[in-house]
Amino acid sequence: MANPLASLKFAWEFFVRGKHRVEMPDFGYDAPDDRLMNFLAEMYRGHCVIANRYGNWVFVDEGKMHVRASWFRCNPSSDHVIIQTDFVTISAQGEHVVESFAGMGPDMTTALKDASKSFQDSSFHVLLTTLLDRPCEHVDREVWTIGGQRRNVTFGWLRTRGALLEEQWPPVFEGIRRQVEGIPLAPGRHWV
Repeated sequence: MANPLASLKFAWEFFVRGKHRVEMPDFGYDAPDDRLMNFLAEMYRGHCVIANRYGNWVFVDEGKMHVRASWFRCNPSSDHVIIQTDFVTISAQGEHVVESFAGMGPDMTTALKDASKSFQDSSFHVLLTTLLDRPCEHVDREVWTIGGQRRNVTFGWLRTRGALLEEQWPPVFEGIRRQVEGIPLAPGRHWV
């Protein structure tokens, strides 16, 4: 969880003194993994977005967004590795979005690629569209009534492990929609 004092200090330094004079704090997140950080930077660049690494963060679109990724909870066995990865995104407004994915494979490199693919297939394009206002064919945008208020909704692919028959998808999606529409949300952007 982010330290409130560190967040205030960062906001002061970044917005009052100027972003060129400040280094992005870690906010208590785990140390990033270089392989995951390179993957993040290349993924944004692959979508024609400027992405450069400064310290423990990738600054995206000249600081409109900051991202980092790390792994932990490594459970190796004799024939496979299972890890948890956290992909952290901080919006220009200071919102923190943390998306966690499992990575599995015969070795660490394959497990990292597996987790990265899950992030890319599900959350990445939603972040690209909602936080950077970039068009993307991998997301859908609709207007839903959530908690009695009409809200713009952007959603990407639902990623699962294992087989889910094609005819099972509509009931799963409708179940998610019914639950989300029943949530009383405060004004502003939300991540579900």
